[in-house]
Amino acid sequence: MSGMVAYAAHVTYATWSLAMKIEIQSTDVDVRSGTSSRTGKAFTMRQQTAYLHHDGQPYPVRFLLTLGDTQAPYAPGFYTLNPSSIRVGRFNDLELDRFRLVLDPVVRSATRASA
Repeated sequence: MSGMVAYAAHVTYATWSLAMKIEIQSTDVDVRSGTSSRTGKAFTMRQQTAYLHHDGQPYPVRFLLTLGDTQAPYAPGFYTLNPSSIRVGRFNDLELDRFRLVLDPVVRSATRASA
């Protein structure tokens, strides 16, 4: 096909960021189990409380972070959302994968000003 040029997209995730941070305050995990009314199969859900801090907002928003069956809870601290947590949905829309949210710890600089 003449006149067509193929482009390769290269994304550097180290520079990718969202204007938000996620705070974990406790390693407590809420475990809920039961039987699905739709499928009749047993299920277990493990959730950890987290807080979303948006730039420009005075207070964080509480949300529940779903953990995998054997996933250890996140340690208290601040995190950012890993780009692998975002996917294209079945209707070609951009969405968070709520069952596979991956958090990256915020690394604080160890540099201190001299006294």
